[in-house]
Amino acid sequence: MWAAWYAFMGNDVLATGIMSFVMHELVYFGRSLPWMIIDRIPSFNKYKIQNQKVPTAREQWNCAKLVLLSHFTVELPQIWFFHPMAQYFGLATGVPFPSLLKMAYQIAIFF
Repeated sequence: MWAAWYAFMGNDVLATGIMSFVMHELVYFGRSLPWMIIDRIPSFNKYKIQNQKVPTAREQWNCAKLVLLSHFTVELPQIWFFHPMAQYFGLATGVPFPSLLKMAYQIAIFF
């Protein structure tokens, strides 16, 4: 699937940047969604440490805006420039990917 994505995009930096950022956002916000739903179910309040405190939709939206601002101004550039920096330092990024051991070694050395 990665090879098909790279072939479809035709640009390694763009393919890596978009997929990494989208996956980051899905995992970051997706893991919060069940807790937001549970907060709205009154029968679960007895299990909360602060059962009287339920953030309003406006408070959640204000928080989400600040988080998104941070993601787009701080994290997106880091994700976007990872691929060119990895290539500059010799990290193999071609498809098919190298062995898991080689990837782990290269990532550890890169960081």
